Amino acid sequence: MPKRPREEGAAVLVPPNTPLRNKALLEDAARAHAAHLIQSQGRRITAMKFCAEVLHDRVGLKDYAVGQWERTIISAARKSALGEHDSSCILKPPPPVTQDVPSIEAAVHGIVDSIPKGGAARKKLSVQARAQLEGDWRKRISGFLDADALKELEMNGGIVRQLLTGAEVASIAKELVMGTSTSVTFLRESSGSGRGGAYASVRLSDLPHLTALARALAGALRACTGCTTLGGKVLATRYGKGGINWAHQDQTLHPYQAYVLLSRPGIDFSGGELYMSEPEAVVSGAPDAELDLPWSCSGEIAIFNANWHAPGGKPWYHGMRMVHQGTDELCSMLAVGLLE
Repeated sequence: MPKRPREEGAAVLVPPNTPLRNKALLEDAARAHAAHLIQSQGRRITAMKFCAEVLHDRVGLKDYAVGQWERTIISAARKSALGEHDSSCILKPPPPVTQDVPSIEAAVHGIVDSIPKGGAARKKLSVQARAQLEGDWRKRISGFLDADALKELEMNGGIVRQLLTGAEVASIAKELVMGTSTSVTFLRESSGSGRGGAYASVRLSDLPHLTALARALAGALRACTGCTTLGGKVLATRYGKGGINWAHQDQTLHPYQAYVLLSRPGIDFSGGELYMSEPEAVVSGAPDAELDLPWSCSGEIAIFNANWHAPGGKPWYHGMRMVHQGTDELCSMLAVGLLE
C-alpha cells in the first residue's frame, strides 16, 4: 500500500471538497504553524516534518500521507510566513535511515516450509490448467461479490473475504520471490508516506498463479459491478515491526484496488489493519470517518474503493495501521497489491 504518486494535473482530479485540496485551508494552517515555530525559539525541523505536522496537527488529518500537491502549497506558505527565519527554523533532511523491513525471501520463509536454494521453484502450468485456475478463482470472487457485499463496499469503503487456500498462498508467495523487481521503494517519514514498509512492482511474465489471480479479480469485478476501467499493476508490499502506511490514494483513475494477504495474522504479525478514511469526515470529527478492515487469516482478499470513482462518490483514502509482533520471532507482513 504505497503513497500517492506524483501526477501531472492531480489538483484537478481530486474533488474540490477534499481538505487535502483546499488551498486556503492548507495555507492558513501553514501560516499558523510557522508562527508557532518562531515562538518556540530554538525548535528546528525538516521541511517534510513541517508539512506533516501541518496536515496531522493543524488540519486534523492524523496519519495522512503528504502528497506532492500538499507539500508544494504548505512549503510556499511556510517560506512566506517564516521569511528570514526560514533558514534558522528549517533543517536540511538527514541521510535516509536504513529501513528494518524483512526481505521478500525472509517473509516467504514464514509462509511456506522451505525455499529451494537459489530461489523458489515455480510450478509449471499448462495453458488449460491456467485457464482452469483463473476460472476457479473468478467463480469464488463472484460468489461473495453479491448484492450485500457490494452494498457493504459502497457504505464502508471495503470488504474482506477469504479467497485462497494454504497451498495457493504458498504458490503465490514463491512466485513473488522470482518476479518482484529489485527496485524497491521504502516508506519513510522523511518522504511523508509512513515508515517501516516497502513495495516493488511484480513482473507477471511466467508467473502463472499471480497472472491468473489478477485476471480473475478483474474479470469478476467487471461482471459484478459493471466497472469498465481497472488498474493493471501488481505490487509486492511488505512491512516489519512498527511499519505503518499513512492514508493515501495510489491512483485517481480507477475505482477499485485490492490486497491479498499472504502472511499469517497472529503468527507472522499482529495489527496491520487496512483502514478506509474519508478526509472531510475526519476533519469534521464524524464518528464513522474511518473504518478498520482487520485481517483474520492468510489468503484473505480486501477489495476497497480507491477514490471517489467508486459507487457512492466518496473521496476514499486508505492506509495501514501499525504492524506489531506476532508469535513468530520474525515480524513480517507480506501482501500482494492488485489493480494498482
